Amino acid sequence: MKILRLIPMRYQTIISEGGSNLSGGKRQRLALARALIGKPIYLVARRGDCALDTVTERKIDDAIQQLNYTKL
Repeated sequence: MKILRLIPMRYQTIISEGGSNLSGGKRQRLALARALIGKPIYLVARRGDCALDTVTERKIDDAIQQLNYTKL
């Protein structure tokens, strides 16, 4: 989890209610990581990368492609 390595307290980081102490992009990456950590059968996303920069968006798209999820 690269995002956790970038946060000073890593797994012990306290996230305020609603994640207001995180940027929009960090909240989205964290939500996606939480969704994928359980290796779900289905992944439903509705433009979940809108707060991400284009480089990060491309990396996430490439990583999801490698997981062989069907895109609808």
